[in-house]
Parts: sequence; structure tokens; C-alpha cells
Amino acid sequence: MNNHEEINIDSMLDVIGNVIQEQRELLGLTVAELSQKSGVSVGVISDLINHRGRVPTLANFIKLASALQLPEDMFTSLIQGKIEKVQEANKCSKEDVEHVLLRYGVKKDNLPTLIALIDTFIQTQSTVTYTRSRHL
Repeated sequence: MNNHEEINIDSMLDVIGNVIQEQRELLGLTVAELSQKSGVSVGVISDLINHRGRVPTLANFIKLASALQLPEDMFTSLIQGKIEKVQEANKCSKEDVEHVLLRYGVKKDNLPTLIALIDTFIQTQSTVTYTRSRHL
């Protein structure tokens, strides 16, 4: 069975902030110019670049990528890719679950009922945990 993984939103925002800063400098734009070009407020851009943990809207991520001459889905794809990676890492087979339940003393005759309950529970839950290491 895999260990539960989680997505640290702040570390992802830090990476995005670094990319924005580097591309902004490469294009020779000030934060104010990037704001004007993208339609995203100076405060949002500044918070991203300075790793203040503010989470922009998806529309703002797209606007920033476009203004920085990056693929429009660059930041949203990065986020989605990380989510998918964590979801994949958290998957395990029913055989893995059955093996663990048997090790914990569940009787083999009770496995089908317990597995059905687990399946129902999983359908109502997300396997991804989002954490914030900094507070706004």
C-alpha cells in the first residue's frame, strides 16, 4: 500500500511565483507593467512573487501566463498535474486493502461487506489533502 501523499499549496505557489518573477525579469517588465498588461492587480502579482500564500483565481493564472508569453495553461496545468500525481500515488488495489484487513483480524467472510462500505466511503471523499503551511 502506498503512503498517503498531500499537496502543499504554498510550495506550488512558490514555484509559480518564481516562474512569474523570472519571466517578468526576462521580458524586462516591472510589476506595474505586468499588472497593466495582464489585468491582474499589482497586489496579487506581488503576493505571488514574494511568496505570501495568496491564491489567485484560475482566470488570473491564465492572464498572467498570457501576459508573460507563456502557454495560457502553464500554471493551471502545473497545478492539475500535481493533483493527478498525488491522486495516482494514493491509489491501491482491493487486494492490498483485503490483505491489510485480514492482518487486522477481519474475518474473510466479512471482507465483501467491508469492501463495499469502503468503496461507498471513497466515492464520497477526495483522496487528496490540501495543506497550507502559511496563513494569509
